[in-house]
Amino acid sequence: MTLSLQNQNTVPVYVKLAYTCTYNTYNLDTNVTVTDFIQNIKNSVYNDPIFNICSNIAIEVIEVGQYKKNSKPEEADPVANSDENVGLRFGKTPAFYVRLK
Repeated sequence: MTLSLQNQNTVPVYVKLAYTCTYNTYNLDTNVTVTDFIQNIKNSVYNDPIFNICSNIAIEVIEVGQYKKNSKPEEADPVANSDENVGLRFGKTPAFYVRLK
């Protein structure tokens, strides 16, 4: 059995709504820039009834596990953004928080 090129670049991505217990996992392509990857996460969240967030509400995506320099929770960390290719930058099973802006 041969995997298609698209499947080789797809990883499960865990996404949790910040400061809640609401989460879901999406299979997303990593053969894109970080900026496009983050936009794909946003599109998935907007289209997911589990999150129930209207597309006219601004959301931010934060990478889980960033180095903490203070006592703030991870959900308060800076948003992810870059023009570099995702590849395995976030690991084999990346995880992100989504917070309302």
